[in-house]
Amino acid sequence: MRSARLRLAFAGLMLGLGWHHAAAAAGCEANFRREADTDTGTRFSTFSTVPGLDARNAIAQLKQIAASDGFVIGDENYTGPAGQLTIQQKQSDRARGFAITLTANQDTKTISVATTLPPGMQAAPEAIRGGMCGMLGRVDMSRNAVGSGVAATAPASSSDAFLGAPAFTTCTYNFRPALDGVTGRHYTTWLPIKALNPADAASRLTQAATAAKLSVTSNERYGTLTDVTIVQPLPEQGEKRSFPIRFMLEEALGVISVVAQLNPKQEMDDETLRKEICTLVAAMTAAPPGESKAPPALPRERKLESWHTGIDWLINRAVVAGKSLVIVPAINLDKKYTGNEAIDPRKWAFRTDVTATTIWQNKTDAHDVIRVGPDEPFTEVGLHGYVSTFVAGNAQYFVYIVNPGTYTVAGNTYETTSEAMSQLGTRQKPGSSPLGLIALLPKKNTDFIQSQEWFNAQYRDREVTNTYCSSVFVQSGGCAFWATEKSTVSEMTEPAGWKTVTREKSVDGLAVSTRLKREFASFSVAPGEAIVIDGLYPTPPNADYDKQACEIAGGQIQCDLTRYTLTRIAADMAHVRGLASDPGFYPRATRILSNARYRPLRLLGKPGELRSVYGQDYSLGVR
Repeated sequence: MRSARLRLAFAGLMLGLGWHHAAAAAGCEANFRREADTDTGTRFSTFSTVPGLDARNAIAQLKQIAASDGFVIGDENYTGPAGQLTIQQKQSDRARGFAITLTANQDTKTISVATTLPPGMQAAPEAIRGGMCGMLGRVDMSRNAVGSGVAATAPASSSDAFLGAPAFTTCTYNFRPALDGVTGRHYTTWLPIKALNPADAASRLTQAATAAKLSVTSNERYGTLTDVTIVQPLPEQGEKRSFPIRFMLEEALGVISVVAQLNPKQEMDDETLRKEICTLVAAMTAAPPGESKAPPALPRERKLESWHTGIDWLINRAVVAGKSLVIVPAINLDKKYTGNEAIDPRKWAFRTDVTATTIWQNKTDAHDVIRVGPDEPFTEVGLHGYVSTFVAGNAQYFVYIVNPGTYTVAGNTYETTSEAMSQLGTRQKPGSSPLGLIALLPKKNTDFIQSQEWFNAQYRDREVTNTYCSSVFVQSGGCAFWATEKSTVSEMTEPAGWKTVTREKSVDGLAVSTRLKREFASFSVAPGEAIVIDGLYPTPPNADYDKQACEIAGGQIQCDLTRYTLTRIAADMAHVRGLASDPGFYPRATRILSNARYRPLRLLGKPGELRSVYGQDYSLGVR
């Protein structure tokens, strides 16, 4: 019944292409292709030849056609002789939304259309073929639609001002410093961009950084992401005399994100760093020099409103640009740490939980990861962090913008106190376990210990000046001469007693990370989809390992895994749907989020212990 319902919904909604238009472009039906893929969904595509094709005119007409058929109009871009338009089928109560790509190539005189259905959605190929060819057949080169003014329908109009502001201004308003006493102070900012060539932007950034006497240490590109790292020197500050600043340009999303993180105990003036980063961002966008001026200060409420507007734009933009939204729960630490266990980042029990992160990796791109955990916000780690979060019941939900595809659990990380290393041996070299490896990196961490100590009374000496009459008139008895004298008196400033003191203490710690070879769990998400999955939380310690199969490599200890466990945190769709009626939830893009669909995980781990209110353990072991 479900598949039949989806087929019916798809026939009625697929592309809205008006396939009652019988005239198909020449060869379109013969060029139609269906490629089945159970992981990412079924892909459909076709193309047709149009004599005298003008790419911009064709894209302009396709934009008009799509708008009249009720589509969300997305990104439009041109590279050389080719133009591309992304449109979005709206999600409804009968079918999931998805992205559709339309392309016009002036050199080959072809126009094409392609889409990938969300996994599990079915449609009759003949209906899709007729719809696609019906749309392409409505393109007529005898009509000029360039300059018709059909605008993208996302973002919302409230975000137009956000998009139109100078790069330096938006960078300044979105600049956020944050302090983490364990890992060091960090800074982030971001801004939307339009039609920016990544290679040119990276080149301008490199030139500006070099002129500012900053070193560029890496310039890499992964898919649509360009990643440039520069080094900020701090020559006066101890052993670590520099820190990295990472600039990420996501071409498909149309966003620049910047992350800077100082080392523990390093300091740099916030305003100096903000101006430096935003000047470099302005250089990336080729902004005129006159735009790199500090904008007027915003009141706190207005600045917060601007931030929410930007995140709304980002979420809407992600769907239209063919990205995907994934909502995933983890443990609500506010619920776990109650009563006498007050949440305090100086306490290692809490620190271990807050750094516990599950890593999902795209099967087709190892650089494409989702790091799920409370220590991975967009405001601290940039584009790969969660852009929004909300708390409901025993769970905290995180919202991520991801590339479409199939994701599998790659491993996890967390920080904890040290274990006894003396028990580790090297009877055999690690790497033979079919399950994977665990890495233990010994490190020195700073902890803060509170205790009661007796303090004696505290005194201070104070100089007192006294004035007195040193001689008098004999007849009248009046003072003839006044003199002064100075003396020192001791006064108590603090009484004796017991006091609570906090002292810094160096403790041995471990940064723990695992890397799996076997599949533990996976899920798939299609372009333009918003989905909810169950969370998988690495309840520390979540991995057993062979202590006789270890070696030291790169300063860390690596051992063979023998058992791997994650706790499944079940998503409650009532929590997600409740966002639509929550007046206090920000950002306000609740329609997209509250309409997200539940996507079951493909779990290969075997069920085990039930951990009270949090969820059930699932494990994989070495046979």
